[in-house]
Amino acid sequence: MAADRFALYHVPMPGIAFFAPMKPPDSPVPSGDRLMARQLLGCLGQVAPDVHLVSTLITRLRDSDDHAGHATILAAAGAEHARLTRDWGRNGPPGLWVCYHPYYKSPDLIGPKLCADFGVPYVTVEASYSARRDVGLWKEWQARAVDGARQAALNICLTRRDRAGLAPLVAQNRLARLAPFIDATPWMVRDPAAEPGHLGVVAMMRAGDKTDSYGHLAAALAHLGDLD
Repeated sequence: MAADRFALYHVPMPGIAFFAPMKPPDSPVPSGDRLMARQLLGCLGQVAPDVHLVSTLITRLRDSDDHAGHATILAAAGAEHARLTRDWGRNGPPGLWVCYHPYYKSPDLIGPKLCADFGVPYVTVEASYSARRDVGLWKEWQARAVDGARQAALNICLTRRDRAGLAPLVAQNRLARLAPFIDATPWMVRDPAAEPGHLGVVAMMRAGDKTDSYGHLAAALAHLGDLD
């Protein structure tokens, strides 16, 4: 399904440059963002001959007043821009740049300028905007994410909420939806066989609200004692 959705855009390309400024898909730390980035890479790999991770730079600014971190990230982004400028000058640019999840904490500080300089189409996936995040250094970071979304030939939104946030800022013909999807291959190795009395739960286990959700679920199940 997802591969078909991307295939609607027939872009002649020698390859796709993929960038995830919040967390690269090769990060050793598991998360939903990492999984989503990997699944998008898989989708793109079905419609393009060469999809490659163009940079592992992380632009995430954890706090809106982290001036030291802000300066460090900008310097690193400048170095990456210079490196890729040299590389593209020697070997030629890709046919497309895809940035996954640019937002107020992690904008794409490399792709928009490179794409403008080399005439490469720019695409975002799960870009977002929230006015209440325009505080401190996050205001600058979010402005950069919005500038990238305005430059993008297409902004692929994964939720209606993200699309609604971008709608006042970006031309409607540059917004599109991609429905939720998973790679079901690991679950297709055996036929489904329901087991009465069993309940499967898929959730995150990070400390805080996420692990507390298991307690709430258990408490809710305690009210079903009349069922088998």
